[in-house]
Amino acid sequence: MNYTQLKERDQIRIYECLKKGSSVDKIAQETGRHKSTIYRELSRNSDEHGYLYPRDAHKETNKRKARHGSKIN
Repeated sequence: MNYTQLKERDQIRIYECLKKGSSVDKIAQETGRHKSTIYRELSRNSDEHGYLYPRDAHKETNKRKARHGSKIN
């Protein structure tokens, strides 16, 4: 299976699902991602108030990419 990073639209979908109270399993089904990917996204882009707004989550993703020398989408 090929790995592709989450796009901002994926992060928007995750945020919307969380607002509806969807479980990680349900979010994984709806986004076509493995549930471990969703758990990883939530742990990397959450603060004490919960999952970040999608735009903020995407900015944090890009900051991590820049630190590691990855190409930013």
